[in-house]
Amino acid sequence: MSLKVVLGKEKEPTGVFIALEDWNNLAPSVDHNSELYQLMAGLTFKSVFEMSFEEMEARAKPITERAKKIAWDNDLPISYKNEVCTEEGMIIREYKGGEKELVKVSLLDGSAKKVRGL
Repeated sequence: MSLKVVLGKEKEPTGVFIALEDWNNLAPSVDHNSELYQLMAGLTFKSVFEMSFEEMEARAKPITERAKKIAWDNDLPISYKNEVCTEEGMIIREYKGGEKELVKVSLLDGSAKKVRGL
């Protein structure tokens, strides 16, 4: 991502250029109530129904990275599913240190039982 300073005739800074395709990377760090955020959100808005998988993934990445950091900063695992989860209720728990475990969560009471380490 790159921000460019726009210079006037006398080489004085007159503005900042933000490429529309770079906005999604910058947006999470900008105050959502600011005029800049409101303007850029309006210029870059695209319904999820109009996005490709890659666009949805790019939009979600800063959010998921922030959520992962918050979880790990609080010594909590992140949980997700992939092809290893072959039964209903199976999830993978990944911890800050890199250890992963396959867990089966009861759909009745939410209790979890470790199936095996990964």
